[in-house]
Amino acid sequence: MPGSSTLTNFRQTLRVVRRLLVLERQYRDPPRPAEADAVRGLRGGAAVLMVAAFENFMRETFEEQVVRLGGRPPKVEFDKLPDRIRVAAVFRTLELAMGRPGFGRAGRRVDRLGDIDIACKLVVSKTVDPAAFTANRRNVSADMVKEMFKDIDISDVFKDIKNDFEKAWGKPEASTFIPDKLDEIANRRHVVAHTANTLNISRSELKESVRFLVTLAQVLGKRLRAKIRAVIRSV
Repeated sequence: MPGSSTLTNFRQTLRVVRRLLVLERQYRDPPRPAEADAVRGLRGGAAVLMVAAFENFMRETFEEQVVRLGGRPPKVEFDKLPDRIRVAAVFRTLELAMGRPGFGRAGRRVDRLGDIDIACKLVVSKTVDPAAFTANRRNVSADMVKEMFKDIDISDVFKDIKNDFEKAWGKPEASTFIPDKLDEIANRRHVVAHTANTLNISRSELKESVRFLVTLAQVLGKRLRAKIRAVIRSV
């Protein structure tokens, strides 16, 4: 995916994850009692950091691409955008300002008036705010990724990218493999964060998870760029 700074940033973070896994392999598997804490920390750190990196990639790559629809003058007139993009741009901008943390200050309603004023001006001026497509998209999951792509008019992104993913992955997989594997990796992070239980995570699982997330990021980024490019060219 040449030219994407977001993928470059993602890969740089995953180099840190790989370094943690190299350090972890210095210990026995299963570890001796005296080594258990070090192995817990290294495996848990890798499990958490790889998911955080993917979450950040999703937010950054959407903002990087959606911003191409805006500008002054915009590359695409707002009224000529696909319905789903227009709906997402308007409703998410207003929802964030009205009640969801992320657009501006949370707290008392009076404290949100300035943010609501900004949001209304964006809507009235028919301006696409990239941040509206990414705010509050945390705790990554298959549903979250699917919803983000629905906002840019791709109904089922996992079905859409299956062939490209399998080519990059190197083998065919079941129809639900991509969302299932993503949820597995995300849920593992949640378990680590809430229980600190990491010794039941195998080295092979962590290694495969890194390869999966790299492959998925490449394919999702490519599909996102192609969709935005198609929208721009269609008008």
